Amino acid sequence: MSNITSVASAAAYYAEDNYYSQEENREMSAWAGKGAEALGLAGPVDPEDFARILAGEIGEFGLGRVVGKDADGEVLRDHRPGFDVTLSAPKSVSLLAEVAGNQEVRDAHEAAVTKVLEYMESRLAQARTTEAGETTTVPTNNLIVGKFYHTTSRDLDPQTHTHLVVANATQLDDGRWRSIANELIYKHQKLLGAIYDSELAANLRGLGYRLESTQEGRWEIAGITRDQIDHFSQRSQAIAERLEKFGLTRDTATAAQREDAALRTRDPKREVDHQALAEDWKERAQATGVDFKRIETEREQGGAPPISDAQRSDKAHDAMRFAIAHLTERESVVPWEDVIKTALEHAVKDAPWAGVRLDDVEKSLAGRLASKQALSTIEGHISTPEALERERGMLAMLEAGRGAVKPIAQAERVAAGIEHFEQARSQALGNTFQLTFGQVEAAQVALTSDDRFLGLQGYAGVGKTTMLELVRVVAEDAGYKVRGMAPSAMAALTLQNESGIESVTTARFLIDEGARAVEQAKPVKLNVFGAMDLEGTQWRKLSLMLQAKARTGYGSGELWIMDEASLSGQREMTQLMEMANKAGARLILVGDRLQLNAVEAGKPFELLQKAGIAGAVMSDINRQQVDDLKHAVTAAVNRDNLKAFELLSERIVEIDNKGELLRRVAHDILEKHPEDREKALIIVPLNIDRHKINAMVREGLQDRGEIAADAAERTVLVPAGYTDAQKGSTPYYEPAMQVRFGRAYRSLGVAGGEYGTVTRIDVPGHVVHLNMEDGRQVAWSPEKHAKVEAYKVESRQLAVGDELRFTRNHKELGLNNGTPMKVAAISEGGMVVETAKGAMTLSATQMSHGHWDYAYAMTVYASQGRTTNDANFMITADSGAAMGERSFYVGITRPKLDMTIYTNDRGKAEELILQAQNKTSAVEAFSVKDLLGGARPDEDGKGTGGRGQAGGDRSAGAEL
Repeated sequence: MSNITSVASAAAYYAEDNYYSQEENREMSAWAGKGAEALGLAGPVDPEDFARILAGEIGEFGLGRVVGKDADGEVLRDHRPGFDVTLSAPKSVSLLAEVAGNQEVRDAHEAAVTKVLEYMESRLAQARTTEAGETTTVPTNNLIVGKFYHTTSRDLDPQTHTHLVVANATQLDDGRWRSIANELIYKHQKLLGAIYDSELAANLRGLGYRLESTQEGRWEIAGITRDQIDHFSQRSQAIAERLEKFGLTRDTATAAQREDAALRTRDPKREVDHQALAEDWKERAQATGVDFKRIETEREQGGAPPISDAQRSDKAHDAMRFAIAHLTERESVVPWEDVIKTALEHAVKDAPWAGVRLDDVEKSLAGRLASKQALSTIEGHISTPEALERERGMLAMLEAGRGAVKPIAQAERVAAGIEHFEQARSQALGNTFQLTFGQVEAAQVALTSDDRFLGLQGYAGVGKTTMLELVRVVAEDAGYKVRGMAPSAMAALTLQNESGIESVTTARFLIDEGARAVEQAKPVKLNVFGAMDLEGTQWRKLSLMLQAKARTGYGSGELWIMDEASLSGQREMTQLMEMANKAGARLILVGDRLQLNAVEAGKPFELLQKAGIAGAVMSDINRQQVDDLKHAVTAAVNRDNLKAFELLSERIVEIDNKGELLRRVAHDILEKHPEDREKALIIVPLNIDRHKINAMVREGLQDRGEIAADAAERTVLVPAGYTDAQKGSTPYYEPAMQVRFGRAYRSLGVAGGEYGTVTRIDVPGHVVHLNMEDGRQVAWSPEKHAKVEAYKVESRQLAVGDELRFTRNHKELGLNNGTPMKVAAISEGGMVVETAKGAMTLSATQMSHGHWDYAYAMTVYASQGRTTNDANFMITADSGAAMGERSFYVGITRPKLDMTIYTNDRGKAEELILQAQNKTSAVEAFSVKDLLGGARPDEDGKGTGGRGQAGGDRSAGAEL
């Protein structure tokens, strides 16, 4: 999709350059849409009518905002002409339609285009209307569309595609014309693409063509090879090469990035002799061995037998199951349109031959809703019973845990513990140390509350680990065992080092605690020996098996503490609370609800606060040691990001050209003293910018002689970012990817921790062929053995002196995800790196040693939880969803002493830092009343209620 920027350029581009509407090709254009029908527009597009409609001149209506009058007194209006939706066929389809001249294939394409237009009109066409001063958006169900059929790419390769030029005008029910509110159309452009793709595949399958999946996860008509397709894909290759320069693919790039690549690689349109061009195509097809006759013969002989309704229905159900599992792994509630889009995309990836259409997946979703396998929210979004049950179960445990345990210590003992702690700290520091009010209150609640579950909210830099050290000392003195956990190994190590609480990752804690729970539930076997004389001469032994009831309360003398609790997903949190309940342990959750949430679905820490979990708020920020940073962070805590941004005005560097901006970031970090540089962070929203800055910083360090010239090129493993649903589905794997098995599979002959390189993908057979590190060939089905990790392979230049960080926990090496390393030596077989634990060698060929990357710049998400002296923070106009109110808060709360914010558009940056970045909740989507049935949040959302803290109605529990 692309905007039409002006009427004059549109008229020239679409009508006057003999490209779309030239007289000899007028049959290649047509009016379409109910709006065109209402205006009596039909048949080929007349250039004058076309220009008039784009200008907003609809009968007596003049659309657009009045901006004045011209010299003749005519009203001048500011009106957006419209936008272009371009739908292009796969290359094999274009070869049959344009080179072989198969009209049936061309008609199949146009039928798919029509389906897209119908969807846009019936589901997405909207206008704004204002009544009594209130503006609302209403559906209109009509569009004015100029359809332009085209047969070539700009590089003059055969390319079947159609432009739907949608005029910025739509008619209300009362007959008035209004400009289009096109947000929905732009928002759902990937859905439109999925509808087109699936409809085209189904249409061709209905014609008898055999379709096959490609190694890239797409589909083509069988009988045309990859080399033949590449030969006729000069335009596509140019776009792909442009994206590759920035570390992107068509799948990973945003719509704006794909459009930019297309615009920057296209040549001007040229007038051509179409007859001569067609002859050239035929000669090229013959030279490359394209056998159209054989393809048609196979079709006529029934090479692709008809698909039954049952087969198509089964594949639609499979696609819908995948879509819901994939989307709800990271969000509890997802838009209806995203579910449909994902199901269509998966159906085409997995089985293009099945002919699954929009109607099929909509019917499948309706069936799942009717059977309660999926749930529809009041707003028409989709969730699952599992997501709702997990959240309700968590809130039920919260209520049941109120007043369920004895306090760890009485108030007098806590007060004495605080006094002793402050005295010891003061003596160690050599000056007076005093806990903040928030730290004292949090410790008092943690130690005196009789609730099983507590939630301590601590904003960035308030000294949470210092408070936890105090809690540990008093709890251990009272005879409790204190156990800690955090989302990452580095965070767990920080918690352990700064608080003295023995800590592991949350995942490790759950595994260990699960094993302990199983051990407690084992049956008890008693062997009873007795003097039993059955026949007067023999002794008999009796063996009795007694099934003991699973023990509970075995951890009643334990205090569990989860740090960075806002990064916990709903599944993990519910499981942890269930384990605490069974063990009889207390659980304290410590986190910051303003920071970024977990990647996984849910926002349990935030939900628990809204539901009134007993706790305290630590708001005395002491990390920032300069006034403007401290005041800015205070403003951000109050979600006044514009004020925070303004307070940092003197620290903002604005450079319009993004390339120059990136170079400035690199220059500024290079100008720092090496010791200061080590204590500074470069924080960026986008991975693409991280790669560019890393390259610039390395180049500068090499120029200065601080690191050596590149001595080697090494491969690194970059997480593919797949959900469990994708890991368990064959078509999502690509050649050269690395697969790490998370457990042993005896039937495959693989051990846990082994790596394999993807060599070939058999999508219909659901088999991925792997080459293991020892040379073994393994035929693996992701659908059957899905406990794996998936990685893409990239290359990095390596030099002595390079600053690196490890990107995965490696128990044998003693490295954690995020461990900093410095390259000390490079050899053909590997490299020697220096870490805090000493020097070690990383092999160049052992895949488990390939989890590393440069450490110069990092994403906002990776920076969360870190503290530094100095931060260099980028907020660029193209940051998109990667920047918002939470990312901004995380970025500006990292440094103690200094910060610089870099942007290429300050106005856009101000818009971006106001974007909400909230996770969804099933309970909130279905009933806020359920969530807030107990203690209610105060006006700013901070939970109140629970023993050990003033306020809150303890008696009114939520009905769950």
